[in-house]
Amino acid sequence: MNGRKGVPRARGTSKRERAPDESDLFATPRRRLWQRVALALLVLTVVGATSGVLGIVVQTGVLLGRMTTDVSRAQQRATNLHNAQRESLRLLLLLTELQDGRGTEAVEVRRGLLLRQLEVAIALFPPASGQAGELQRMHTALARFPWARFDASDRDRGALKATAMGLASQIEIRVKGLSDEQEKYFYEATLHSLAAKNASQKALVVLVSLVVVLGLCWLVLLRRRTRSRLARAYDALVGEVAERRALQDQLSHQAFHDALTGLPNRALFLRRLEEALQRGHRTTACVAAVLIDLDGFKNVNDTLGHAAGDELLQRAAERLRGCILDGDTVARLGGDEFAIVLPGGARSDAVAVSRRVIDALRMPIRVGGQEVSVSASIGVAHLDGHPSAEDLLCDADIAMYAAKRGGKARYELFEQSMRDHTLQRTRLEQRLARAVELGEITVQYQPIVDLRTHTVTAVEALARWRHPEDGLIPPNVFIPIAEECGLIGDVGREVLRQACRAAQGWRTSVPGGQHLCVTVNVSVRQLLSGELSAQVEAALTETGLPAAALILEITESMLLEESDTVTAELIRIKALGVRLAMDDFGAGYSSLASLLRLQVEVLKIDRTFLDLDTTSQSGLVRAVADLGRTLQLTVVAEGVETAEQLAQVRAAGCDAAQGYYLARPMPAAETQVFLRDAGAELGLPPVGRLVPVTGR
Repeated sequence: MNGRKGVPRARGTSKRERAPDESDLFATPRRRLWQRVALALLVLTVVGATSGVLGIVVQTGVLLGRMTTDVSRAQQRATNLHNAQRESLRLLLLLTELQDGRGTEAVEVRRGLLLRQLEVAIALFPPASGQAGELQRMHTALARFPWARFDASDRDRGALKATAMGLASQIEIRVKGLSDEQEKYFYEATLHSLAAKNASQKALVVLVSLVVVLGLCWLVLLRRRTRSRLARAYDALVGEVAERRALQDQLSHQAFHDALTGLPNRALFLRRLEEALQRGHRTTACVAAVLIDLDGFKNVNDTLGHAAGDELLQRAAERLRGCILDGDTVARLGGDEFAIVLPGGARSDAVAVSRRVIDALRMPIRVGGQEVSVSASIGVAHLDGHPSAEDLLCDADIAMYAAKRGGKARYELFEQSMRDHTLQRTRLEQRLARAVELGEITVQYQPIVDLRTHTVTAVEALARWRHPEDGLIPPNVFIPIAEECGLIGDVGREVLRQACRAAQGWRTSVPGGQHLCVTVNVSVRQLLSGELSAQVEAALTETGLPAAALILEITESMLLEESDTVTAELIRIKALGVRLAMDDFGAGYSSLASLLRLQVEVLKIDRTFLDLDTTSQSGLVRAVADLGRTLQLTVVAEGVETAEQLAQVRAAGCDAAQGYYLARPMPAAETQVFLRDAGAELGLPPVGRLVPVTGR
């Protein structure tokens, strides 16, 4: 019976009575204790490793922040020191060219710019630093130097000039030393940050490996219960490392690339251009810099908005990428300026790239839901012994502006004469800013002769600039400069005031001159300013000249520039009683509707009609004269330089004429004498028979 009951007893034995199998290894008290100890050690180790990883991550973040700050400060300091060095070189150049006390104003301007650059550079350094102290000493020496003594005797001026050149040279050398020091610091900071990054990455790898090993141990001890947790921790650590690496790559990309177009920025462009120049000096390779400026970009920005302007820049950048070859670099320098580095090849490669760029940008670009058209003005400069990338880029910039002045949508190769012209133009710009204040803007007058009465009926006021060093400068030289610099309003107001005063004086002092009129040329920039009508009214009020005695000359091309604004200003001028003359008629866009709408009273035939050496020459002049008679306008022929031309315009039926054959432009005093002796000068009746230029 016991034996029979033994079998069920064996089947019904409790778990405690059965022999332990593999699944019950951790069921014993000893095993459970070992498990708890191992688990505690693993937890402490994992916590310590995780803390180390987080510490390295935080340290790396702080290091990246400091690196960004230090690199940015070093770059700002190097840039400002480089600008100060450039200004010191320009000051030294002006001092070298200084002769007989001329050019001292330019020296004073350049000294002020250098002082300003030094002040900016001082502000970038800590006040107690050695660099700030050295820059402050330079600033003090430059400020205390007796620049005003350049007007002394020749012997004193020579010694003072030598001392000033020595001071400028010392400042340039010391500023260059500080600039080199900042550039060296920039590269050292970058190298240190890279080394720290590598060290942190190695530490991360070691700690991650430790965590991996501990995770495997954990898996062995805890099996599947902790496998998912370790996997998540590992994924988190790997993700953190990947995120940090992506952040470092992003910072590096942002430092050297344009955020809008993704192209290299100015800093990376100059670095690659400098590298290309160094290789070019060693290998005599033909390095070229191509500077591109978008024509018409401002119009798109103003009419369609900045969003459309940004999209236009992006589309233009895409097209520029397609114009270069492997090894070339296209970058955005800022605004609507792009540049290309050609590190080698033939000189003709830059021309080929320029043509491809012009053709690519000439095609319409769709932005803001509509198609717009822009073009490119391009300047090309080759290596040719340039010492630095900035110099090469500066020459390309000079060539680019030459292309703009030449008509846009074209390229120009840099020539030394362009730099000389730019320096001369810069010098004239600086002087022109004070020309009106110093009384250097004068007016000469050219008589206009009535072909029926043989009398002087009007004089045309022609602006001249009496430069103290270059003498009399014609308007075709300084008027474009005045328009570009925004000085045309001051120049035009001065010419208008002098012309009205002179005309009123002749009307009252010259016998028979009470009907004399004066014509004054106006610029489209004066009309667009909206201030010309007020200036005309002020000049008439100040001088007492009747409004009907003043004739303003406009050109046909003005009607194409912002026609609504120009028309409104001309209507206000007409309301004052001032008359209008259409100058250079037939040379460009001609609109009979505009002549009638603006109530033009005088039609001046362009001088090119008289220069034509064809049988149709007389027919063209006669056709314009007939048109003037039909519209009841006074027709004046310009540029009469020979007796044959005078006979021609008289036969064509012109009302009046002016030109060198009749009289050259003269100062006011000579003009008054001419008006009194007009009969003796021209073989015509005396001025007492003056009659006004009126419509027929």
